[in-house]
Parts: sequence; C-alpha cells; structure tokens
Amino acid sequence: QFASAWWYPLLVGLLSCLNTFTVVLSGPLVVLYVAGVLANGAKLQRRLFAAVANALGTTVGAAALVYLIDLRGVDEVTKQFPSVFESKGWERSKALIDAHGFSGTVLVSAMPIVLHPAVIFAVTAGMARPTLLAAVLLGRTLKYTVMAQLAVGAPHLLRFFGYKGDPQKADEGGRASVGQEGLWQDEDWHRAERGLLKAAALRPAKRGNKPKTGASQSPRGRPDNDM
Repeated sequence: QFASAWWYPLLVGLLSCLNTFTVVLSGPLVVLYVAGVLANGAKLQRRLFAAVANALGTTVGAAALVYLIDLRGVDEVTKQFPSVFESKGWERSKALIDAHGFSGTVLVSAMPIVLHPAVIFAVTAGMARPTLLAAVLLGRTLKYTVMAQLAVGAPHLLRFFGYKGDPQKADEGGRASVGQEGLWQDEDWHRAERGLLKAAALRPAKRGNKPKTGASQSPRGRPDNDM
C-alpha cells in the first residue's frame, strides 16, 4: 500500500538519483515507478507529480555527474562505466546532440537510455551547465509523463520503455520482467522512436480509467530499457 503514499514518488526520485552511479537499478526502478503510477492511476495530478519527482531526481544525479567530470576529468569518469560507452547509444547520442544542440539533448534525455553519454558529450562540446541540466529535466519529465500515461491508458506500449509483462503485476506487488537500460542496438532505437510517436498520438486517459487486466503478454526480443 505504500506505493500510494504521497512520499513514494520522492523515494523513487531519490533512487533514480543514486542510480546515476550504480546503473544496475534501472530495471527495478521501472517497476517501482509503474507501481506508484498504477496506485494513483485515476489522479492526473499524482501522475504528473510522480513524473516531475523522478525527473528531478535524475537531474540531480546528472548534476552530480557533471561535478564529478569537472573534478576528475572525462577519461576518469568514462572508465567507471565501460559498458555504457561501448554501446551504439553513445554514438547516437553524440550525433543527435552535435546536430541539434539543446533540442538534441532533450530528445536523448527523453529516450529510455542511460544519460551518461549525453551528459559527457554535452560537457565536452562546451554546453553551458544550466542549459544541459534544463535539457535533462525537460527530456526526463517528458519521458516519465509518457510512461505514466501509457501505464494507465495503453500498458502494452510500456515495452518500448523496457517494461516486460503485465503492468498490473507491479501494482499488485508481483513480479514483472524488465530490461537493462543503456546497451542498445539499432533496432532498439527504432522501437523507442516508434513508441514515442505512438505515445504522442494517444489521447489523455479518461478520469477513473483502470489499467486493463488479463493474461500477461511478454513481447519477444532482447531487454532494452531504464530508468
């Protein structure tokens, strides 16, 4: 029942902040976030609060990462997350930010991938720190708002954000399958782009709607998310 508590989104946001330096919490955080949304699914203000709280936690984590980069240098930080910077997501992030600057950083931040490549490339490209953090906050708020809307209106589309299985199980405290964020291939980017386009076309869920129940459907394919 604590998933419906007013402080629950703040707790998830704090864990999202800490996950900047652990990365391995990405999967469990998806389950925790969806559980909190479903516990208050009919309340639009609660969904928005959960999205903003999680985005703020992620942004604080990004600010801490920027501070660490300034303190120890880019090379030292990249050594701490080798798998992240060996992925194709690193190249995609660089291309988007290099081509579109602030808007590219917002777009990358809205994707279900880890933020380390975007943050490091933006720093090395000379983007102002406040501008970078504003882009992260805006992008992550968009991401978590879309996820909250999908959880109550079209839960099967949460697979584009790495959530596998029946979202209702998260609300009931059951097990749900999630993917690991960050190690994306080309097909993962295409799925995410299609997912964001579909989510943008969704109408707001009517007040009082409940997520669909039924048999769990786990889409095929490799795990692909984060938190």
